[in-house]
Amino acid sequence: MLNWKICCEFEDTCVGICDCCQSLSCNCKMSCPTNCTCLMSFNHQNGIVDCSNKLINNVTEHIPTIAETLYLDGNDLVYIKSAIFSGLYQLKTLYLNRSGIEVIQPNSFVNLTKLENLYLNLNSLTCVDVESLNGLVSLKFLQLEHNNIAFIAYDAFKRITHLEVLHLAYNKLVSLPYGFAESMVTLKFLTLSNNPWSCDCDDLHDFKELTYELADVIYDRHDMYCFVNNTKNESFPIGSKQHVVGLDYWSICPNQSVIFQNRTIEKHREVLNYKEVQALTSTLVILVLFILIFTLVFMNRTLIQVVIYNKFGIRLFSVKPEENKMYDAFVSYSHKDEGFVARELVQRLENKDDYKLCVHFRDFPIGACIADTIIRSVEESSRTIMIVSNNYLDSEWCQYEFQTAHHSVLRDKSQKIILILMEDIDPAKLDPELKLYMKTKTYLKRTDPWFWEKLIFALPVKEQIKIEDQQLNDLNKINIEFKDEKNIDIQKNVFWWRIKN
Repeated sequence: MLNWKICCEFEDTCVGICDCCQSLSCNCKMSCPTNCTCLMSFNHQNGIVDCSNKLINNVTEHIPTIAETLYLDGNDLVYIKSAIFSGLYQLKTLYLNRSGIEVIQPNSFVNLTKLENLYLNLNSLTCVDVESLNGLVSLKFLQLEHNNIAFIAYDAFKRITHLEVLHLAYNKLVSLPYGFAESMVTLKFLTLSNNPWSCDCDDLHDFKELTYELADVIYDRHDMYCFVNNTKNESFPIGSKQHVVGLDYWSICPNQSVIFQNRTIEKHREVLNYKEVQALTSTLVILVLFILIFTLVFMNRTLIQVVIYNKFGIRLFSVKPEENKMYDAFVSYSHKDEGFVARELVQRLENKDDYKLCVHFRDFPIGACIADTIIRSVEESSRTIMIVSNNYLDSEWCQYEFQTAHHSVLRDKSQKIILILMEDIDPAKLDPELKLYMKTKTYLKRTDPWFWEKLIFALPVKEQIKIEDQQLNDLNKINIEFKDEKNIDIQKNVFWWRIKN
């Protein structure tokens, strides 16, 4: 509704340069109905027309089309004729109170598609049907109190889909049409008191059901009374007045089987059910995400541990302290793979990561029994690193080294063997025990981008190293670095003469 204080009055049609509202470009080239007051906004787009209490019995003069609010209260209209309000496409509020209206002809409001508030209080209307309210597609507020309405058609409000406030108190209604509650899905406020509602079983059943369904919107539900016209219970005399809300339906209508639903409770149940479904859905989503994350973590648990250990030096799971041994690892390999061992494995693990390895060409004593030396080397090492290749599988001594390490693992119940797969191998060459071991244990691939990190993680946690062992290891490193190739060959030939083809 427009504020009267920001509107200006106009009376006559503007000619030439318009002076109304002190504007040079006004849009007020229209006349105000006789004896009415017309106001417009300063932008000349909206207006208020007040024709109340003018004893008007028919609206014949044109009403300014800019009207947003029209007052026709206190007149003597009696009949609202069809299309009487044509052209008022901007009208939002219409006052027709106390105007003696008895009949609203079909399609009287058909052009008022923007009308939101309609006041028909204190008139003489007797019925409400769909044709009399046709066109009010935007209606939100309808005032029909203090009329003589005794009948409402079942489809009267079916085209009004935005109705929020409806006043029906102080009329002559004895019942409401079947399905009335279903057509009031947007309703927020309803008055029904001071009507002669019927307490007859057929009417009372529908009315009680309606009061339950619309309990949350009926403002005056505790002021509603019904009248007994006929009853199956003599304790309720004809013509007696009964309080609708407090009335026991089965006491006045015995042997009836009905179920009343409270729309408030049902709405709460719907909300509750929605919240339950929402909570259940959220729980399931969280559970699925948890299972997915857990699965991914479990499948990549070794890599995760490796990364954390190499980045932060932390093992996720506590490791029991191991017995200090002379070597951190004994390296078992074929002499054909010695290039990898001498130039990469030893250089990385000893020179950079400070591990102590036992390797054939350097640490096996000359002239000693090879079998005894292998057994002793395995026993004196915390791990056994096996460089598995097709060359390795062709060597009988390498097979013997695996058997020795495997038996040590079974005896000590430890995880001492570290398998490094150098290449794709021929499965036919695999020893049955080695094949079983590779199926049940994790092994490293030389081509793995995380190869060195995984290898270091598999090696024992380094404790305090004895000074003399460290010094000896340093000497051995210097010895490896500065020995000429001829001296290395002399030591190697003593060991490998048995296994060369």
